[in-house]
Amino acid sequence: MLLNTALLHFNEDIGRATALNAHAEPMAAGIVRDDILRAAWMMAVGACDAYFSDAYADLVSRTLQAKALHPAMAIPDRMNNLKIPVVAVIGERRIYGGWRWRMAARELIEDENVLSL
Repeated sequence: MLLNTALLHFNEDIGRATALNAHAEPMAAGIVRDDILRAAWMMAVGACDAYFSDAYADLVSRTLQAKALHPAMAIPDRMNNLKIPVVAVIGERRIYGGWRWRMAARELIEDENVLSL
């Protein structure tokens, strides 16, 4: 499964956030403690955003590839309205293979985040 790497990175980032939280826990209240806790929170939010974005790209790419292999397959309207790069559609299959759909999906999320998706 292609999400194994994304899950590994997610777990590493959550581990870092947990370690920061544990580091700040015994500290006296103050600006430094607050900054460390804020950094832990933002690292956890970033980890979630990255993982869910990768999962969304995986879902989109697999759906596009399935539709390319089985054109009669019905897909939801939301998928029909995606804007993907032209090269993914008209590119030579022998050059891009199944990866063309993955790259198209990655471009969809490159400038997005989970909240906007």
